[in-house]
Amino acid sequence: YEKQEFRRVFDEFDADRSSEVCIAEVRDLLVDVGYIPLHASIQEALAVADTNGSGQLGFEELTAFLTAYRRAEGFSHEEAAQCRGIFDCFSKRGSAAGELLPIEQLSDALVQVFGLYAREVTQPLMESV
Repeated sequence: YEKQEFRRVFDEFDADRSSEVCIAEVRDLLVDVGYIPLHASIQEALAVADTNGSGQLGFEELTAFLTAYRRAEGFSHEEAAQCRGIFDCFSKRGSAAGELLPIEQLSDALVQVFGLYAREVTQPLMESV
């Protein structure tokens, strides 16, 4: 099913029917399949997928790109390391130190990663627990 969805998206964004999608269109393509396109993550996934450096992605290259992007869950290696550091810092404050992020630390940890907007999202969650 997943490969069929990738094919559908590829065909939709291959407007000139050249059997390639321009890297400049990748941002819109990511939005179409439900990802939030982040520049650093796109660059890392492109480094894996655009094997010939053409600036165009064939279907197999696009599949490799989407797989790499999804595996990183939209985070670059640097961002993932930063998230891990924040998790480690906040998880030390709970009863299962290092293994779990205590619910009372969730909001503060997410604000550290995503900024103050995260508090708007986490507050209702925290109140429901």
